[in-house]
Amino acid sequence: MFHSEADFQHALAWQLQLDHPESHIRLETRPLRDRAVFLDLAVNIAGMRTAVELKYLASGLVCDVDGERFELRAQSAHPVRRYDVVKDVRRLEDVVEAGAADVGVMVAMTNDSSYWTPGRPGTIDAAFRLHEGAVLTGRVGWAAHAGAGTTSKRMEIISLAGSYPVAWSDYSDVGERAGRFRMLLLDVAATPHERATATPVRQPVEVAAPLQEDVPMPSYEKTCRQEILHAFSALERRHGRSVFSPAELVTEVLAQGSGHPESTIRTHIISAMCVNAPPNHPVRYRDLERVDRGLYRRIHS
Repeated sequence: MFHSEADFQHALAWQLQLDHPESHIRLETRPLRDRAVFLDLAVNIAGMRTAVELKYLASGLVCDVDGERFELRAQSAHPVRRYDVVKDVRRLEDVVEAGAADVGVMVAMTNDSSYWTPGRPGTIDAAFRLHEGAVLTGRVGWAAHAGAGTTSKRMEIISLAGSYPVAWSDYSDVGERAGRFRMLLLDVAATPHERATATPVRQPVEVAAPLQEDVPMPSYEKTCRQEILHAFSALERRHGRSVFSPAELVTEVLAQGSGHPESTIRTHIISAMCVNAPPNHPVRYRDLERVDRGLYRRIHS
């Protein structure tokens, strides 16, 4: 467990650095030059750029763990905290869409069961509740009867481009009342540039790996897809291995004379062409498989 959100942030950065000594990790960066957007963590491991936002949603707890005293103060205003989690997801979508990161991860940790259990119907924050089994997608805003005191400085309707199923997992249990900690991870991948409307985002359509003439696809996207597959073949022959990072693939595609932006190539690799990517891309081709964090291989039919 952690004393605060800042403690959580520092501990995660420290652990990532220990696990990946070659990584480049920075706290509180500003990835979008034209906007006052700050990231809790900016992580680069083997060329895979990950934007991370954290929330530590504490309930009151006083206990000793391994001789260390923890005194967590209860955080009230649950609707506001839920809003902030969803706003962080939107912020990550903006960062990934702008090409400032390849993927994003929203990490929420709490010992407050009101976050992972359903509430009563008709609450002011019904659109962005975080209980197990909920799905965050489309336009998300306050109910009409929400008071101005609650919604102050949070009046914006949040429009999500992706679809995010909520699934909590156990993190730890210190054996005290409010001592069970659970964690929520929401993966944010590249999404279409259009913001979602009230209609939920459709589940991605999976397309078999071989390039098929009967698959309707814009020529621009098809060309980028072909270039990536050609780059895979070239790298496999040159290096005698089958697993590569997005950075290696992007470098090879550009070296072959591609005119596509780096962000477009990365989006194809980590989302549109990856069979086990988060379901945030409208079309997903069964060309690649992510075998480890930041590592991909071709699927040979």
